[in-house]
Amino acid sequence: IYGNVPLLPVLLSFLQLSNNSLTGTIPTYFQNLAIMDLDHNFINGTIPTQLTSITTLAKISLGYNRLTGTIPDFTALTRLYELSLDGNYLSGSIPPYLANNTDLDTLTLAQNQLTGSIPTQLSKLPLLSVLILSNNLLTGTIPTSIGNIVTLTTLDLGSNLLSGTIPSLSRLTKLSQLILSNNRLTGGIVNLMALTKTMSIYASSNNLTGTIPLTIGNLAITTDINLDFNNLSGTIPRQIANAKSLVFFSISNNRLSGTIPLNFASLLNLQYLNLEFNLFSCVEPGFGPYVQGYCLVDSISFNCSGCNWTATYEKYKGNCYLPCPLPTPTSTPTPSPTQAPTVAPTIAPTLTPTEAPTLTPTEAPSLIPTEAPTPTEPPTLFPVYPTSAPTTRPTNAPTTFPTRPPTPNPTTPPVGPNLYTRPPTVGV
Repeated sequence: IYGNVPLLPVLLSFLQLSNNSLTGTIPTYFQNLAIMDLDHNFINGTIPTQLTSITTLAKISLGYNRLTGTIPDFTALTRLYELSLDGNYLSGSIPPYLANNTDLDTLTLAQNQLTGSIPTQLSKLPLLSVLILSNNLLTGTIPTSIGNIVTLTTLDLGSNLLSGTIPSLSRLTKLSQLILSNNRLTGGIVNLMALTKTMSIYASSNNLTGTIPLTIGNLAITTDINLDFNNLSGTIPRQIANAKSLVFFSISNNRLSGTIPLNFASLLNLQYLNLEFNLFSCVEPGFGPYVQGYCLVDSISFNCSGCNWTATYEKYKGNCYLPCPLPTPTSTPTPSPTQAPTVAPTIAPTLTPTEAPTLTPTEAPSLIPTEAPTPTEPPTLFPVYPTSAPTTRPTNAPTTFPTRPPTPNPTTPPVGPNLYTRPPTVGV
């Protein structure tokens, strides 16, 4: 439907014309109207004060039009339970007399040009469940009285110019969604971590400081946490593993440090993890969203200042792939082939090249009797190379003999390992 709002019966009680292309102004001639829904049209002008005289009105939904001016006084509408004026060009302040509409359940004034502070009088609304004031030009602090609206399920104050600290909201046990992003809030996030009944917590793009409290582990039913673009420091608490319902966790662009704990691997519902642009030293060995070889995480991204690598996990044909390898635990270095093996003195005492005693069975105890040297045969100064392969050798010996070294100069003393040192015994 397009054009002006058509002429309708004055005794109409229900008017639903949302999501059309209607223009013109808001009609005010109704005498028995209970529901007025003109959302998502092109209606312009101001909200007429005559509308406030239709005392039967219980719901006014005029969102996403081209309305200008200020919010009128709806005190006379004692049955009003929903007032939705979001997505317009309304200016001025939020009128404190909205607190007189004691049946008000839903108040949405987002995406306007409202200024001033949040009226403390709103805490007097005994039934208020949804309060959305985002995307305006509101200033001042978040009133501490907001924490007394125990009926709140949704509180959205995002994208304003609010400052100060986050007040205690622990009494809001019914709060399901909290949005404080894109403001100028300061202080810590302790009060956020006390919201054990809240599903979604968004407080990105502020000036929040301090550490992530250990109480983050108490958020057992929270699914979304976004604390991007703040000044948080410290480490990620290992108690994060107790937040079993997490689906979305993003703390990028902070000053967090330490290691990225492998506790994230126990969050089986996690689908998005963003730890980028922090000061993490590296990822703990064993980190990974793997359970029985399957990838349970859609997207993970982080960077390590200490190891200079980045990794992104994505779901791809049911498996995970890594553009960069995960770091592995530090292992004991393998001795270089040029290093002489250490032999215990009680097993094979070291003899100097000038000494050539005849070894007897009692002087050279053998680890393996079959390999003891013949008592009547003195050792030679230079190696004797066999003309043929031995008939037997241990099962784990190399299948080929090493290349014969060059014949040493007879006038030059042999250089290298002690010729009288017994070679390490190869187990059979």
